[in-house]
Amino acid sequence: MQAQQHHAIDSARFWLNETVLRLPTGMSQRYQEMAVRGQYFARLAERLNLTPAELDAHLVSNAISDAEHVELVAAPQMDLFSLAA
Repeated sequence: MQAQQHHAIDSARFWLNETVLRLPTGMSQRYQEMAVRGQYFARLAERLNLTPAELDAHLVSNAISDAEHVELVAAPQMDLFSLAA
């Protein structure tokens, strides 16, 4: 029961730090990206107090279409550093 109270990243960190597991050569950046994404969704679920199924439904209901995504990526980005205070 106590182990279930820890986040998945804590388990991964333990296995890697204790060298029980090793990442394939050249894959550390990919696994880092997956870990960051996993932490984001874990914190979102915790903050919104959602079960995994509820989190899935929340993400689907708040998602944008591929066309909207392409439009946002293509739109000129605001220069945040040149804004007047």
